[in-house]
Amino acid sequence: MNGLVAGLVLKHDNYVEREGYSDPTHIKRYLAEAHSCLLLAVPISGSMWSFFWYVFPATLVGSLVGILVENLIPGEKQSWTSRLRAIPIWAIYILIGLSISAVMQYCLGLLHIHPLVLIDLRKTTESKDVLTAIVAYAALPCVGFLIYDFLYYWFHRILHNITVLWRVHSVHHSIEELNAVNDYHHWLEDALRIPLILVPISLLVRVDATVLIICIMILRFMGQMTHANSKLSYGFLRYVIAEPRFHRIHHSLEERHFDKNFAFMFPMWDVIFGTAYFPARDEYPKTGLANQREPRSVLSYVITPFKKAGAERRPPNWRNLIKPTTDDLE
Repeated sequence: MNGLVAGLVLKHDNYVEREGYSDPTHIKRYLAEAHSCLLLAVPISGSMWSFFWYVFPATLVGSLVGILVENLIPGEKQSWTSRLRAIPIWAIYILIGLSISAVMQYCLGLLHIHPLVLIDLRKTTESKDVLTAIVAYAALPCVGFLIYDFLYYWFHRILHNITVLWRVHSVHHSIEELNAVNDYHHWLEDALRIPLILVPISLLVRVDATVLIICIMILRFMGQMTHANSKLSYGFLRYVIAEPRFHRIHHSLEERHFDKNFAFMFPMWDVIFGTAYFPARDEYPKTGLANQREPRSVLSYVITPFKKAGAERRPPNWRNLIKPTTDDLE
């Protein structure tokens, strides 16, 4: 045994000497590289935790409020199975999504992008006029929301009309008992949002930290409420803000509802671009996909877009953009 240890030590010493790791210059270079990696990791991890403390509470509150609304003004009768399955999936989605967002934020900072518009609340919120401060907090973030929802509208349509992207988005559409708890997307969608939404919006507008926190929390909360299993009506405001029944049409199994209601927050974009469908009072369709089940496990959630069988699928509205071939019609 001692001979074996001695032999391993000798080999290690020879390797170190051969590779130059005993050279002080090399050691300094190695430490400098390690220090650079550490400096890179610190701001990214800091951004992750910053996003976490905004996203997680908003997701939790949105889910709880959604559950309350679903019980007070219910939609269809649902089991708790799909909700419970969604909990570990949400954990994976938030973890990966936060990582991607943190890296993106750091990279955008390195690019020193200068937006066309800067929304800065400091001048208005520091005003002694309470009404001015209230209007600032309520109205100015809406500018960012409008731009975001416009870009999201077209991002959403792209997801539906390019097969490889539809494989990713179909994970979200496959949810059969759609509600405020299980409205997760596939984690790859966050990666797709960077070049198609976040980079363009960073070129158009930049918000200060206060507005960013407000926007992140409202967007996450709205995401939960929009998917709630509830017949809640916003009255005449349903033409201004997307209510759960409006977005449920988008998830409908019925073909007459395909290609409708792509907007996330403001139905006006669907109205402008001809994709709006405001459901009747008693219209509450089933959701999901006829050719794909919702993920039954975390593993299924992660790998579904990469399954070979998915190559044969087409988005529901593929026929509207590309003339179907004979193979598509079979």
